[in-house]
Amino acid sequence: LLSGRISVNRSWVLLSVCLSLLSVVAGCSSDGLKLVKSTGQVTYKGKPLEGANIKFIPGSGPMALAITDSEGNFTITTNGRPGATVGTHKVAISKITGSATPTAAPKPEDMMKMQKDNMGKANTGPKNEIPEKYSNPESSGLTAEVTTNASENEFLFQLQ
Repeated sequence: LLSGRISVNRSWVLLSVCLSLLSVVAGCSSDGLKLVKSTGQVTYKGKPLEGANIKFIPGSGPMALAITDSEGNFTITTNGRPGATVGTHKVAISKITGSATPTAAPKPEDMMKMQKDNMGKANTGPKNEIPEKYSNPESSGLTAEVTTNASENEFLFQLQ
């Protein structure tokens, strides 16, 4: 009787392992998302755009993100995992430079001096290096149609 229990338990363990491996191979996870590899390149005025933030915003579900490398190439991730959900995504692209965060908290008298020194000067805080319209998915005019075929999910965004 004991050997029958051991073989039943082994069967359950084997079945559990097989189902776990199947879900990994199929691209599913404990959060139930099916993600498909999605890559691309961003250029601005004909040159690769390094350090740009890419957002793929689906009609429903989690947003996918990427940052471009020195050649403007990117690989999308969703919730820290490679890939994006299948469907149409609105796309937003931005490249922010500068820092809005001071390195140390200024004293009130230092803040007054900075305010006086900056009177009439242009804002030197963070700014987008590309036209602002691209940073808003509603005004960018950019979309990505992610399909179940990963080889089709290579996107080129040529910004002007």
